[in-house]
Formats: sequence, C-alpha cells, structure tokens
Amino acid sequence: MNVSIIRGGGMAGIATRTQLASEELPPAESRRLEQLAAAAVTPALADTGVSHPDETLYKVVVDGVTTTHTETTLPEPVRALIDFVSERPERRDGLLRG
Repeated sequence: MNVSIIRGGGMAGIATRTQLASEELPPAESRRLEQLAAAAVTPALADTGVSHPDETLYKVVVDGVTTTHTETTLPEPVRALIDFVSERPERRDGLLRG
C-alpha cells in the first residue's frame, strides 16, 4: 500500500508531499497504516466544504484513490492517517514544483 499526503495553500502557497509505503514498515506498523488508510478514504468522508483564503488544503492518495479536504473540514480518520504518516521515520518528504 502506498500513501501520499499533499499539503498546499496556506500563507506561503507552497505544496509538499509526504509518502509512505507499507512494505517499508515493520509488520505491525504496516497493518496499522492499512487500517488508518481504509478508514480515511471512504466515500462518506469525501470533502463537501468550501475552502477559505490561506487555508491549508490536503490531498490524500491511497493506492490511487484520492480524497481532498481543507484544514477546517478534515475528518478525524483522515487527520489520524496524516499524523501517522508524518511521524514515521520511513516517510519520504519533498516539495512539489508547479
């Protein structure tokens, strides 16, 4: 399983990507990533909110399935996935160039 978190917008308007693959994790952590990802990319959590100026936008991609959220509409399961991916030392971070 591959997870990408793309953050953009905000005051600086810089977009970053954080990626994590389940095969890079120990077995227990790999299962945790899969559980969090499954909970985060359900149709019920699709964003229906309107973004505000300078608000951070999040695009979460799990094995090709994408959901998009704003900072104010970020559901707890998506936030939990973002936190997990962001805290893992195996993650890969980078800037997106437009």
